[in-house]
Amino acid sequence: MFTLNNPSIYQGKRVTVMGLGLYKQGTGIEAVKFFLRQGAVVTVTDLRSAKELEESVQGLVKYYGRLPRTKGVGWGLVPRRGMGQAPTLRFVFGKHREEDFKNTDLVFQNPSVPATSPYLRLAARHKIPIVNDWSIFLSQHTPKLFVGVTGTRGKSTTTALIYEMLKKHYHSPSRTTVRVSGNLGVSPLSFINEYKGEPIVAELSSWLLHHFPGVKKSPNVAVVTNIMNDHLDKYRSTREYIEDKENVFRFQETKDILVLNYDNAVTRVMAKKARGKVLWFSAEKRLPRWVPLEDLQIPGEHNRANALAAAVAAEAAGVGRRDIAQVLKTFRGLPNRLELVRKVHGVSYYNDTTATTPDATIAALKTLGASVERLRSRDRQCIVLIAGGADKRLAYEELAKYVKAYCKAVVLLKGSATAKFQKALNARRYSLDAKVVGSMREAVHITAKHVQEGDIVLLSPAAASFGLFKNEFDRGTQFVAQVKKL
Repeated sequence: MFTLNNPSIYQGKRVTVMGLGLYKQGTGIEAVKFFLRQGAVVTVTDLRSAKELEESVQGLVKYYGRLPRTKGVGWGLVPRRGMGQAPTLRFVFGKHREEDFKNTDLVFQNPSVPATSPYLRLAARHKIPIVNDWSIFLSQHTPKLFVGVTGTRGKSTTTALIYEMLKKHYHSPSRTTVRVSGNLGVSPLSFINEYKGEPIVAELSSWLLHHFPGVKKSPNVAVVTNIMNDHLDKYRSTREYIEDKENVFRFQETKDILVLNYDNAVTRVMAKKARGKVLWFSAEKRLPRWVPLEDLQIPGEHNRANALAAAVAAEAAGVGRRDIAQVLKTFRGLPNRLELVRKVHGVSYYNDTTATTPDATIAALKTLGASVERLRSRDRQCIVLIAGGADKRLAYEELAKYVKAYCKAVVLLKGSATAKFQKALNARRYSLDAKVVGSMREAVHITAKHVQEGDIVLLSPAAASFGLFKNEFDRGTQFVAQVKKL
């Protein structure tokens, strides 16, 4: 049986990494590096093809050394000098095999793999431990300051704001390094060996939080931005989704802090389960009142809520109000989140690819619609929306109402959610042009038929990216590339 807080236990053990992923410092790639450093025998299994994962595989080759092909699905790894004992690395592309989940000592679960996977169930039946990067990291380290941010929307922006606030606080006089990790693209395994107890700010999805019960640890400052319907394609119920989210505070102690959104019905109920002190924020009531929202550079009511959440959490973590206010005055937002790409002949192009739910797209439409109303009397719809993609078992009827209010046309990317969106639009008998396309190039270029000076083209898909794109960031990258060619 594994004892995760003893790294040497991996020496010579068989480890199955389920899901390599496409991010350079992402969970799957950093897991492979970590286990190879520990001398494990690693099998990577991924449903994507070898061609789709070529960049990730080559990144491992470049890092570790040459990777000569052998018979079958595997390659033997020959590490660079100084990497220790030569372990074995094997890849299985385009499928999963039962043998890799039965004849192994440990399964590492990538966040993109749902807990309902039959292969994970198979491993569990054979009493194979299942872990992720955070259960490994927290089994070896207990940060003195660990700020964890979760929620359905606003996680990334709130995490980035807290990170900037902590950096400003620690810059002088101690110049302590602050780590940012989680969904922002950096796995904690990328710094597990050199970690010295410095503060960590992490964006924690429900997938990352799933294995926290295995180590019975939670961040000592936890933030839940809001809870809405999402990921119902990978969870059997909303209740299961919420239970994973609650792991962000489930194992807190009485001295710890839980920051909750008073405006969200689900998070108000969470307060009853808190072990630590609960601190509230509210965009509706503007709580706390000392936060200078009038200086906020990022638009939208949802970002006012994110700023309030970040301010409360940062102050709880020891940051002074002056430093918090300074960050709010200078923070310009993150890429891929209502990001103004450029203006072409008076038309503004916005990249909001991380809006993967109808609620997120509604927020974008309301924000941009309000900005237009402030500039002129709105006598016509002015937004051309690029949306659609893979379904997450979400409803589109409410979004259809906002499309009618703000959009003059819709360009829909092919995918299982697109048919549901079209049905919702047709049910309302909306007489707007809605064309389905098979590429981002086609989507961007067809918008030219509908726009005039003062209009907005908004990529805000309200759906997942699977099918046409590698991931949501690839979707945004392709949009930006096509807009820059206009």
